[in-house]
Amino acid sequence: MELLKNKVAQYTLVSDGAYGQEETLETIVPDVNPDVLRIICASSELCMKEKSIQTGKIRANGEIRSRIFYTAEGDSTIWQVEGVTPFTCTVDLPEAGADDTLIASCGVIGAQASMVNPRKLSVKTRYCIYAQIYRQEAAEYIEGVDCKPEDGMNTRVETVQPLALVGLPERRLVINEEIRLSGGALATDRLYRSEVSWSIEEQKVLTNKIMLRGSACVKAVTIAEKDGALSQHVYNLPFAQIIESDNTDVDDEVRVECRMMQKEIRLVAGADGAPVLQCSITASAQAFVSRRTQVRILTDLYSTAYESELETAEIVTRVNDGRQSVTALFSETAQTDYPAVRVHDVSVCCECRRPTPGDTSAAGWLCFQILYETTTGGLCCLSRKIEVEAQLDSPFPRGACLQLECVEPQVTCTEDGGLCLTGKGVFVCTCPECKAYRQIKSCRLNRQSCKSRPRRGTLILRSYDGKDTIWQIAKKYNTTSGDILAANKITGESELTAGRLIIIPFSR
Repeated sequence: MELLKNKVAQYTLVSDGAYGQEETLETIVPDVNPDVLRIICASSELCMKEKSIQTGKIRANGEIRSRIFYTAEGDSTIWQVEGVTPFTCTVDLPEAGADDTLIASCGVIGAQASMVNPRKLSVKTRYCIYAQIYRQEAAEYIEGVDCKPEDGMNTRVETVQPLALVGLPERRLVINEEIRLSGGALATDRLYRSEVSWSIEEQKVLTNKIMLRGSACVKAVTIAEKDGALSQHVYNLPFAQIIESDNTDVDDEVRVECRMMQKEIRLVAGADGAPVLQCSITASAQAFVSRRTQVRILTDLYSTAYESELETAEIVTRVNDGRQSVTALFSETAQTDYPAVRVHDVSVCCECRRPTPGDTSAAGWLCFQILYETTTGGLCCLSRKIEVEAQLDSPFPRGACLQLECVEPQVTCTEDGGLCLTGKGVFVCTCPECKAYRQIKSCRLNRQSCKSRPRRGTLILRSYDGKDTIWQIAKKYNTTSGDILAANKITGESELTAGRLIIIPFSR
């Protein structure tokens, strides 16, 4: 006797986390700039050039471009200093294997500048490496048994349709564009910060390829050189892309995420002296290809001829993907170095704690950077990190992914010159909906121990209780489901009612 096996290749999520890092850059004030009197604020952009995975660790490297804004003695002009520093980030992950697939992106959490001396500045940039590790494995299903007719083997098999992650194709999205600014912007303005958000507007799955069409929304905040006035500029840059894949079919379920890899946006003077945004943006278009396959699971068996020993094991199959969200309200008052009278700009970055399977607590941090005006008319910057936590309706399953978004952030000035921060932290949990089965792992027939069977033609009458299944009754009386159905001239259990007398026959 031999168990029949079927293997389905799929990717399994091994690790999902956000790993905070920090880099410090020291830069010299150019000779054409005056000495630093007071630092206003700083911003940073991060470019991930390479990512790799090794046994027990992941690695990423690239560069950080920082901007520091300051004022000088006796001058209301806002000056700018730029600096670039390379970074190499190594994260120890014992679960990582050299043959695993790494999906990684990066993001700046915040930047803070300080003055070493009037000609030397330092900026500390906090950033996160977001990494998921997938491993290709084979899910093994026991779907039947190969045996001799005289073994009298009866099997119960359930047909299921698990949703397996079968492909992780990736393609780089690159946008290089020059945008002419409007709305009274000047070439002498300073670019304070920029944001890029990606949206996919159309997606089509074909054999061995995925066609995408969407846009990258670029938001740039500029500071006027003379009076410090802030302006916001928003533009949509369209893109079209094809992701080649050698394991994609038209019936597959495909989800595509655009993850930021590089963002370099500069404000320069165009050929006619007008302000122009030079945008060089790169994202990873990461596709998750899932396929619904039909498999058979051997859930029970017995022999009417011999005593047998069974060993079972639990197998968990992914049947769907679910999403649940929960909101945490926050309200916090922060004291400022200088009395605040007006808020000019608010930016928020989110960090999320890695979900622990079985836990119901979602936790993370909202990192605020607030540019505000003081009673003297100058600009100042406040950085604030707020922890938020919420309880989910159900525990995190294995393979759950958690994201945090700040919704409706508001910052207002208090009567004493402080700042009041309010809003919502929304946690979104994407988790596989799974179903567990007990499948036969092994079976041993004791051919030295034959089951005693009543003489040919024996039958039993009993009342059907409506609880046991035909399979359970047949197994209990060492007969077969088919014989019981035939003896009672029915095709299924749906035709039986509680209290009915049923015939339980043996070998005929």
